[in-house]
Amino acid sequence: FAMSGIMCTDECTLLYDKLRLRQYCRYIIFNIEKVDGVEMIVKEREGPREETWEQMVDSLPAYEPRFIVYDFEYTDKERRKHADLLLITWTPDNCSVKQKVMFSSSKKAFHSKLVGSKIIDAFDADDLREDRVLEKIM
Repeated sequence: FAMSGIMCTDECTLLYDKLRLRQYCRYIIFNIEKVDGVEMIVKEREGPREETWEQMVDSLPAYEPRFIVYDFEYTDKERRKHADLLLITWTPDNCSVKQKVMFSSSKKAFHSKLVGSKIIDAFDADDLREDRVLEKIM
């Protein structure tokens, strides 16, 4: 249960479990919306497996926060392949203070439902550069 009182729908955890199987989609974007008068974390859309990191980043709204769960595949310096599930909290610098507080106070509770995911906080496009993300997770 989030300090902000914002919980995720059951669908969120079911979708995450499907994403973990690595056959379903590349990523899922979540937003906070009112559901029956209660603010909830809900699925906004999914990105197909063949969609790239850059395409996902380009699709994010410039002035609004989102949660993104991303199946991030990469190769390390020893040429070993890895795959990490990332929970990206996209809170652009220019979104409202209310939005920033809502997302940051909901992040921990949402993350606790997404077993095995790594948190990436992003405040501008630079934070979402692929090399920057690699630095954070390696």
